[in-house]
Amino acid sequence: MRSIVKTYPATAYINLEAIKYNCRFIKSKSLSSRLLAVVKGDAYGHGLEMVCRAIFSDVDGFIVGSIDEAIKVRKLCMDKKVLLIKGVATYHELYLVDQYNLDIVVYDFFQIEILEKYQFKNPLVIWLKIDTGMHRLGFMPDVFAKAYEKITNIVSVSKPIVIMTHFSNADDFDGSKSKSQFKLFNKTIEGFDGEKSVANSNAILAQKDFGLDWMRIGGALYGVSTMLGKTGKDLGLKPAMTLVSRIIAIQKFRENDDLGYGKWKCPEDMLVGVVDLGYADGYPRVVDSDAAVIINYIHCKVIGIVSMNMLFVDLRKCTDAKIGDTVILWGRVMAVEKVASSANTFCLDLLCRPKNRIYSTL
Repeated sequence: MRSIVKTYPATAYINLEAIKYNCRFIKSKSLSSRLLAVVKGDAYGHGLEMVCRAIFSDVDGFIVGSIDEAIKVRKLCMDKKVLLIKGVATYHELYLVDQYNLDIVVYDFFQIEILEKYQFKNPLVIWLKIDTGMHRLGFMPDVFAKAYEKITNIVSVSKPIVIMTHFSNADDFDGSKSKSQFKLFNKTIEGFDGEKSVANSNAILAQKDFGLDWMRIGGALYGVSTMLGKTGKDLGLKPAMTLVSRIIAIQKFRENDDLGYGKWKCPEDMLVGVVDLGYADGYPRVVDSDAAVIINYIHCKVIGIVSMNMLFVDLRKCTDAKIGDTVILWGRVMAVEKVASSANTFCLDLLCRPKNRIYSTL
Protein backbone atom coordinates (compact mmCIF):
# COMPACT_ATOMS: atom_id res chain seq x y z
CA MET A 1 0.00 0.00 0.00
CA ARG A 2 1.44 3.34 -1.05
CA SER A 3 0.21 6.55 0.55
CA ILE A 4 1.23 10.19 0.61
CA VAL A 5 1.64 12.51 3.55
CA LYS A 6 -1.68 13.71 4.91
CA THR A 7 -2.97 15.54 7.95
CA TYR A 8 -6.21 13.60 8.39
CA PRO A 9 -6.88 9.86 8.40
CA ALA A 10 -9.98 9.78 6.18
CA THR A 11 -8.58 8.29 2.99
CA ALA A 12 -10.11 6.86 -0.16
CA TYR A 13 -7.71 4.22 -1.43
CA ILE A 14 -8.08 3.54 -5.16
CA ASN A 15 -7.14 0.14 -6.55
CA LEU A 16 -6.20 0.78 -10.16
CA GLU A 17 -5.61 -2.92 -10.81
CA ALA A 18 -9.24 -3.56 -9.87
CA ILE A 19 -10.36 -0.93 -12.38
CA LYS A 20 -8.24 -2.54 -15.09
CA TYR A 21 -9.69 -5.94 -14.23
CA ASN A 22 -13.27 -4.65 -14.34
CA CYS A 23 -12.65 -2.98 -17.67
CA ARG A 24 -11.37 -6.20 -19.26
CA PHE A 25 -14.11 -8.25 -17.62
CA ILE A 26 -16.82 -6.04 -19.15
CA LYS A 27 -15.06 -6.01 -22.49
CA SER A 28 -15.13 -9.82 -22.55
CA LYS A 29 -18.93 -9.71 -22.44
CA SER A 30 -19.15 -8.36 -25.98
CA LEU A 31 -15.88 -8.61 -27.90
CA SER A 32 -17.45 -7.25 -31.08
CA SER A 33 -18.35 -3.93 -29.43
CA ARG A 34 -16.06 -0.99 -28.82
CA LEU A 35 -15.85 0.34 -25.30
CA LEU A 36 -16.30 3.84 -23.89
CA ALA A 37 -15.33 4.34 -20.24
CA VAL A 38 -17.51 6.80 -18.33
CA VAL A 39 -15.17 9.08 -16.35
CA LYS A 40 -17.52 11.97 -15.61
CA GLY A 41 -17.70 13.26 -12.05
CA ASP A 42 -13.93 12.88 -11.59
CA ALA A 43 -14.27 9.24 -12.67
CA TYR A 44 -17.08 8.70 -10.17
CA GLY A 45 -14.82 10.06 -7.44
CA HIS A 46 -11.85 7.83 -8.32
CA GLY A 47 -9.64 10.48 -9.92
CA LEU A 48 -10.08 11.42 -13.59
CA GLU A 49 -6.47 11.53 -14.76
CA MET A 50 -5.45 8.49 -12.71
CA VAL A 51 -8.23 6.31 -14.11
CA CYS A 52 -7.72 7.44 -17.72
CA ARG A 53 -4.04 6.56 -17.57
CA ALA A 54 -4.79 3.17 -16.00
CA ILE A 55 -7.22 1.96 -18.68
CA PHE A 56 -5.92 3.89 -21.69
CA SER A 57 -4.91 0.79 -23.64
CA ASP A 58 -8.11 -1.14 -22.83
CA VAL A 59 -10.76 1.30 -24.06
CA ASP A 60 -11.66 3.02 -27.30
CA GLY A 61 -12.63 6.29 -25.69
CA PHE A 62 -14.03 8.16 -22.72
CA ILE A 63 -17.33 9.78 -21.78
CA VAL A 64 -17.18 13.03 -19.80
CA GLY A 65 -19.75 15.33 -18.29
CA SER A 66 -18.24 18.77 -18.94
CA ILE A 67 -16.00 20.67 -21.29
CA ASP A 68 -13.37 21.02 -18.57
CA GLU A 69 -13.25 17.24 -18.11
CA ALA A 70 -13.16 16.75 -21.87
CA ILE A 71 -10.13 19.00 -22.27
CA LYS A 72 -8.27 17.22 -19.45
CA VAL A 73 -8.93 13.84 -21.04
CA ARG A 74 -8.01 15.05 -24.52
CA LYS A 75 -4.65 16.33 -23.28
CA LEU A 76 -3.98 12.94 -21.66
CA CYS A 77 -5.35 10.77 -24.46
CA MET A 78 -4.66 12.44 -27.77
CA ASP A 79 -5.78 9.57 -30.02
CA LYS A 80 -8.86 8.37 -28.12
CA LYS A 81 -12.48 9.30 -28.67
CA VAL A 82 -13.80 11.80 -26.08
CA LEU A 83 -17.58 12.12 -25.91
CA LEU A 84 -19.26 15.07 -24.22
CA ILE A 85 -22.40 13.33 -22.96
CA LYS A 86 -24.47 16.49 -22.33
CA GLY A 87 -23.56 18.04 -25.65
CA VAL A 88 -23.21 21.79 -26.02
CA ALA A 89 -25.46 24.82 -25.60
CA THR A 90 -23.30 27.78 -26.71
CA TYR A 91 -21.05 28.82 -29.57
CA HIS A 92 -18.09 29.09 -27.18
CA GLU A 93 -18.55 25.42 -26.26
CA LEU A 94 -18.66 24.56 -29.95
CA TYR A 95 -15.38 26.41 -30.43
CA LEU A 96 -13.78 24.23 -27.75
CA VAL A 97 -15.35 21.09 -29.22
CA ASP A 98 -13.83 21.96 -32.58
CA GLN A 99 -10.45 22.92 -31.10
CA TYR A 100 -10.09 19.74 -29.03
CA ASN A 101 -11.71 17.33 -31.50
CA LEU A 102 -14.52 16.19 -29.22
CA ASP A 103 -17.59 14.08 -30.00
CA ILE A 104 -20.90 15.51 -28.79
CA VAL A 105 -24.38 14.20 -28.03
CA VAL A 106 -27.21 16.05 -29.77
CA TYR A 107 -30.64 15.72 -28.18
CA ASP A 108 -32.60 18.88 -29.09
CA PHE A 109 -33.35 21.00 -32.14
CA PHE A 110 -31.82 24.12 -30.53
CA GLN A 111 -28.45 22.35 -30.71
CA ILE A 112 -28.93 21.57 -34.37
CA GLU A 113 -29.65 25.25 -35.02
CA ILE A 114 -26.32 26.39 -33.60
CA LEU A 115 -24.50 23.56 -35.39
CA GLU A 116 -25.96 24.73 -38.69
CA LYS A 117 -24.59 28.25 -38.15
CA TYR A 118 -21.11 27.38 -36.85
CA GLN A 119 -18.12 27.17 -39.20
CA PHE A 120 -16.13 24.08 -38.14
CA LYS A 121 -12.47 23.59 -38.97
CA ASN A 122 -12.58 19.85 -38.29
CA PRO A 123 -15.16 17.14 -39.01
CA LEU A 124 -17.63 16.81 -36.14
CA VAL A 125 -18.76 13.43 -34.80
CA ILE A 126 -22.39 13.49 -33.61
CA TRP A 127 -24.15 11.03 -31.32
CA LEU A 128 -27.85 11.55 -32.00
CA LYS A 129 -29.89 10.61 -28.94
CA ILE A 130 -33.39 9.12 -29.00
CA ASP A 131 -35.66 9.26 -25.96
CA THR A 132 -37.06 5.73 -25.71
CA GLY A 133 -38.37 6.08 -22.17
CA MET A 134 -35.79 7.77 -19.97
CA HIS A 135 -37.52 11.14 -20.59
CA ARG A 136 -34.44 13.15 -19.67
CA LEU A 137 -32.66 14.04 -22.91
CA GLY A 138 -33.28 12.94 -26.48
CA PHE A 139 -35.52 13.29 -29.52
CA MET A 140 -38.87 11.56 -29.26
CA PRO A 141 -39.22 8.73 -31.81
CA ASP A 142 -41.81 10.63 -33.88
CA VAL A 143 -39.34 13.47 -34.61
CA PHE A 144 -36.18 11.39 -34.90
CA ALA A 145 -36.33 11.25 -38.71
CA LYS A 146 -36.50 15.05 -38.93
CA ALA A 147 -33.56 15.45 -36.54
CA TYR A 148 -31.53 12.84 -38.41
CA GLU A 149 -32.13 14.58 -41.74
CA LYS A 150 -31.13 17.98 -40.39
CA ILE A 151 -27.95 16.61 -38.80
CA THR A 152 -26.86 14.70 -41.90
CA ASN A 153 -27.39 17.81 -44.05
CA ILE A 154 -24.73 19.72 -42.08
CA VAL A 155 -21.61 19.55 -44.24
CA SER A 156 -19.12 19.53 -41.35
CA VAL A 157 -20.77 16.55 -39.60
CA SER A 158 -19.05 13.20 -40.16
CA LYS A 159 -21.20 10.54 -41.79
CA PRO A 160 -22.70 8.26 -40.79
CA ILE A 161 -23.60 9.61 -37.36
CA VAL A 162 -23.87 7.50 -34.21
CA ILE A 163 -27.39 6.79 -32.89
CA MET A 164 -27.90 6.18 -29.18
CA THR A 165 -30.41 5.89 -26.36
CA HIS A 166 -30.31 5.42 -22.56
CA PHE A 167 -32.08 2.78 -20.50
CA SER A 168 -34.15 4.07 -17.59
CA ASN A 169 -34.57 0.77 -15.71
CA ALA A 170 -31.31 -1.06 -16.29
CA ASP A 171 -31.13 -1.64 -12.54
CA ASP A 172 -33.96 -4.17 -12.99
CA PHE A 173 -32.12 -7.43 -13.52
CA ASP A 174 -34.81 -9.07 -15.67
CA GLY A 175 -34.50 -6.22 -18.15
CA SER A 176 -38.20 -6.06 -19.06
CA LYS A 177 -38.31 -2.26 -19.40
CA SER A 178 -34.92 -2.22 -21.10
CA LYS A 179 -36.10 -4.79 -23.64
CA SER A 180 -39.11 -2.61 -24.39
CA GLN A 181 -36.87 0.41 -24.91
CA PHE A 182 -34.51 -1.62 -27.07
CA LYS A 183 -37.41 -2.72 -29.26
CA LEU A 184 -38.58 0.88 -29.68
CA PHE A 185 -35.03 1.99 -30.47
CA ASN A 186 -34.64 -0.59 -33.23
CA LYS A 187 -38.05 0.26 -34.68
CA THR A 188 -37.25 3.98 -34.69
CA ILE A 189 -33.88 3.66 -36.45
CA GLU A 190 -34.98 1.10 -39.02
CA GLY A 191 -33.69 2.21 -42.42
CA PHE A 192 -31.26 4.80 -41.01
CA ASP A 193 -27.50 4.44 -41.33
CA GLY A 194 -25.21 4.86 -38.33
CA GLU A 195 -23.36 3.07 -35.59
CA LYS A 196 -25.47 2.28 -32.54
CA SER A 197 -25.05 2.51 -28.75
CA VAL A 198 -27.53 1.59 -26.05
CA ALA A 199 -25.72 -0.49 -23.43
CA ASN A 200 -24.66 0.88 -20.06
CA SER A 201 -23.01 -1.27 -17.38
CA ASN A 202 -26.13 -3.14 -16.28
CA ALA A 203 -27.35 -3.77 -19.80
CA ILE A 204 -23.97 -5.25 -20.72
CA LEU A 205 -23.98 -7.56 -17.71
CA ALA A 206 -27.63 -8.58 -17.96
CA GLN A 207 -28.25 -8.74 -21.71
CA LYS A 208 -25.44 -9.66 -24.07
CA ASP A 209 -27.42 -8.70 -27.19
CA PHE A 210 -27.42 -5.05 -26.09
CA GLY A 211 -23.73 -4.58 -26.97
CA LEU A 212 -24.12 -3.24 -30.56
CA ASP A 213 -21.30 -1.01 -31.86
CA TRP A 214 -20.48 0.91 -28.68
CA MET A 215 -20.77 -0.08 -25.01
CA ARG A 216 -20.72 2.57 -22.26
CA ILE A 217 -19.27 1.28 -18.99
CA GLY A 218 -19.87 3.39 -15.88
CA GLY A 219 -20.45 1.95 -12.42
CA ALA A 220 -19.16 -1.51 -13.31
CA LEU A 221 -15.78 -0.01 -14.20
CA TYR A 222 -15.38 0.92 -10.55
CA GLY A 223 -16.52 -2.47 -9.28
CA VAL A 224 -20.03 -1.63 -8.12
CA SER A 225 -23.44 -2.86 -9.14
CA THR A 226 -26.39 -0.60 -9.84
CA MET A 227 -28.65 -3.64 -10.19
CA LEU A 228 -31.31 -4.06 -7.54
CA GLY A 229 -30.21 -6.42 -4.80
CA LYS A 230 -26.77 -7.09 -6.29
CA THR A 231 -23.26 -6.04 -5.32
CA GLY A 232 -20.29 -5.73 -7.62
CA LYS A 233 -18.82 -8.91 -6.18
CA ASP A 234 -22.05 -10.75 -7.01
CA LEU A 235 -21.44 -9.87 -10.66
CA GLY A 236 -17.76 -10.82 -10.70
CA LEU A 237 -16.43 -7.26 -10.31
CA LYS A 238 -13.76 -5.95 -7.95
CA PRO A 239 -14.47 -2.82 -5.84
CA ALA A 240 -11.96 -0.08 -6.64
CA MET A 241 -12.47 2.37 -3.77
CA THR A 242 -11.91 1.59 -0.11
CA LEU A 243 -12.75 4.37 2.34
CA VAL A 244 -10.89 4.07 5.64
CA SER A 245 -10.26 6.03 8.82
CA ARG A 246 -9.30 5.24 12.43
CA ILE A 247 -10.66 5.12 15.96
CA ILE A 248 -9.74 8.24 17.92
CA ALA A 249 -11.58 7.51 21.18
CA ILE A 250 -13.08 4.58 23.07
CA GLN A 251 -15.47 5.17 25.95
CA LYS A 252 -17.65 3.05 28.20
CA PHE A 253 -21.21 4.29 28.65
CA ARG A 254 -24.05 3.15 30.87
CA GLU A 255 -27.50 1.98 29.89
CA ASN A 256 -29.73 4.87 28.70
CA ASP A 257 -26.80 7.28 28.22
CA ASP A 258 -27.38 9.62 25.26
CA LEU A 259 -24.91 9.79 22.37
CA GLY A 260 -24.43 12.64 19.92
CA TYR A 261 -26.84 15.12 18.40
CA GLY A 262 -29.62 12.61 17.90
CA LYS A 263 -29.46 11.45 21.53
CA TRP A 264 -29.15 7.78 20.62
CA LYS A 265 -29.69 5.81 23.85
CA CYS A 266 -27.36 3.04 24.88
CA PRO A 267 -29.43 -0.15 25.31
CA GLU A 268 -27.05 -1.43 28.01
CA ASP A 269 -23.61 -0.74 29.47
CA MET A 270 -21.35 -0.79 26.43
CA LEU A 271 -18.11 0.24 24.74
CA VAL A 272 -18.44 2.93 22.06
CA GLY A 273 -15.78 3.97 19.57
CA VAL A 274 -15.46 7.39 17.96
CA VAL A 275 -14.24 7.26 14.36
CA ASP A 276 -12.43 10.18 12.77
CA LEU A 277 -14.75 10.55 9.77
CA GLY A 278 -18.16 12.06 9.10
CA TYR A 279 -20.41 13.51 6.45
CA ALA A 280 -17.80 16.12 5.47
CA ASP A 281 -15.62 13.17 4.46
CA GLY A 282 -18.34 11.57 2.34
CA TYR A 283 -20.12 9.25 4.75
CA PRO A 284 -23.93 9.64 4.89
CA ARG A 285 -25.23 11.71 7.81
CA VAL A 286 -28.13 9.37 8.51
CA VAL A 287 -28.00 5.58 8.17
CA ASP A 288 -30.34 2.88 9.42
CA SER A 289 -29.68 0.19 12.01
CA ASP A 290 -28.11 -2.12 9.43
CA ALA A 291 -25.18 0.20 8.77
CA ALA A 292 -21.82 -1.20 9.85
CA VAL A 293 -18.08 -0.73 9.49
CA ILE A 294 -15.24 -3.24 9.68
CA ILE A 295 -12.79 -3.09 12.61
CA ASN A 296 -10.28 -5.93 13.07
CA TYR A 297 -12.31 -8.07 10.64
CA ILE A 298 -15.45 -7.61 12.75
CA HIS A 299 -18.69 -5.92 11.68
CA CYS A 300 -19.43 -3.10 14.11
CA LYS A 301 -22.69 -1.20 13.84
CA VAL A 302 -22.78 2.54 13.22
CA ILE A 303 -24.93 4.15 15.93
CA GLY A 304 -26.51 7.58 16.30
CA ILE A 305 -26.42 10.43 13.81
CA VAL A 306 -23.15 10.96 11.95
CA SER A 307 -21.42 14.25 12.74
CA MET A 308 -19.46 16.41 10.32
CA ASN A 309 -16.11 14.74 11.05
CA MET A 310 -16.93 11.92 13.48
CA LEU A 311 -19.25 8.97 13.95
CA PHE A 312 -20.02 6.45 16.70
CA VAL A 313 -19.58 2.69 16.41
CA ASP A 314 -20.82 -0.08 18.70
CA LEU A 315 -17.80 -2.01 20.03
CA ARG A 316 -19.67 -4.68 21.96
CA LYS A 317 -18.52 -7.29 19.41
CA CYS A 318 -15.01 -5.86 19.21
CA THR A 319 -13.95 -5.34 22.83
CA ASP A 320 -10.25 -5.60 21.96
CA ALA A 321 -10.41 -2.52 19.68
CA LYS A 322 -7.78 0.14 20.38
CA ILE A 323 -7.36 3.83 19.64
CA GLY A 324 -5.69 4.08 16.27
CA ASP A 325 -7.22 0.89 14.84
CA THR A 326 -8.19 1.05 11.17
CA VAL A 327 -11.88 1.38 10.32
CA ILE A 328 -13.13 0.35 6.88
CA LEU A 329 -16.26 2.30 5.91
CA TRP A 330 -16.71 0.68 2.50
CA GLY A 331 -14.70 -1.14 -0.13
CA ARG A 332 -12.79 -4.40 -0.03
CA VAL A 333 -14.72 -6.09 2.78
CA MET A 334 -17.77 -3.82 3.12
CA ALA A 335 -19.82 -3.37 -0.05
CA VAL A 336 -20.59 0.25 -0.78
CA GLU A 337 -23.95 -0.91 -2.16
CA LYS A 338 -24.93 -2.04 1.35
CA VAL A 339 -23.87 1.25 2.89
CA ALA A 340 -25.91 3.10 0.27
CA SER A 341 -28.93 0.94 1.00
CA SER A 342 -28.66 1.73 4.72
CA ALA A 343 -28.65 5.44 3.84
CA ASN A 344 -31.53 5.15 1.36
CA THR A 345 -29.35 6.37 -1.47
CA PHE A 346 -27.39 5.09 -4.47
CA CYS A 347 -23.90 3.57 -4.39
CA LEU A 348 -22.59 5.98 -7.05
CA ASP A 349 -23.75 8.87 -4.88
CA LEU A 350 -21.44 7.65 -2.11
CA LEU A 351 -18.45 7.05 -4.40
CA CYS A 352 -18.62 10.65 -5.61
CA ARG A 353 -18.72 12.12 -2.10
CA PRO A 354 -15.16 11.87 -0.72
CA LYS A 355 -14.01 14.88 -2.75
CA ASN A 356 -10.88 16.80 -1.82
CA ARG A 357 -9.66 13.80 0.16
CA ILE A 358 -6.32 12.09 -0.32
CA TYR A 359 -6.42 9.35 -2.90
CA SER A 360 -3.78 6.66 -2.85
CA THR A 361 -3.23 3.72 -5.17
CA LEU A 362 -3.06 0.16 -3.90
